[in-house]
Amino acid sequence: SAEFALSTQARFLYEELKKRKIRVLLTREVGGTRIGEQIRETLHSTANVEMLPTTEMLLYSASRAQLVGEFILPRLAEGFVVLCDRYVDSTFAYQGHGHGLDLGVLQHISQLATCGLRPDLIVYLDLDVGVGLARRHHAYQPDTGELNRMDQQTVEFYKRVRQGYSDKSDTGELNRMDQQTVEFYQRVRQGYFEMIANDPQRWRVVEASPPSSVVYESVRNEVLPVVDEWLNDSSESESGTD
Repeated sequence: SAEFALSTQARFLYEELKKRKIRVLLTREVGGTRIGEQIRETLHSTANVEMLPTTEMLLYSASRAQLVGEFILPRLAEGFVVLCDRYVDSTFAYQGHGHGLDLGVLQHISQLATCGLRPDLIVYLDLDVGVGLARRHHAYQPDTGELNRMDQQTVEFYKRVRQGYSDKSDTGELNRMDQQTVEFYQRVRQGYFEMIANDPQRWRVVEASPPSSVVYESVRNEVLPVVDEWLNDSSESESGTD
């Protein structure tokens, strides 16, 4: 998957909606609130290498519960469009399919954490695992879209890289969540495909291998019609109550 590219695309979309005078807010998981950001530090800290998958899942869910209750639901009630950089489906993909936790249990916990709130639209940026790892380690040239020598390595090569070198978080520090194997990310990607197949109306898949500007054109083509439709429906509802 292309989880690492989501923040860039979410920011592009947020800025465009703002320019169109749409009341929009951008938040993120894990984090988005004062409590959530503290949980983020715990999850990402390399000092916590012994953290169990169940602990990890519960911490993500706790952060999500705070974000939904403190921020997302109140802002939706005020009429804002809320963009969230990752949400509950990441837990199903990473902790469920990636770590092998029971999906039924995750469903119950996620229902509690989100108060049953589901997004109107989910954009999944899809990327081959090998290319994704190359990008994480600065081996890919996204501005030109060209592959360099490092992109011509085998999956085994990237597995060795992954085991011996960790990516950096947005604080510049090593990130515990980046210390996974190639096989883990392959399971995560397959998990996303299964969720997409089970709910195709809600999901949009965008190929994330082109340069970010090209990817964004695909993102906006998927998202803007949905936002426009939602705004039109809201306007009609308001006029109907006058």
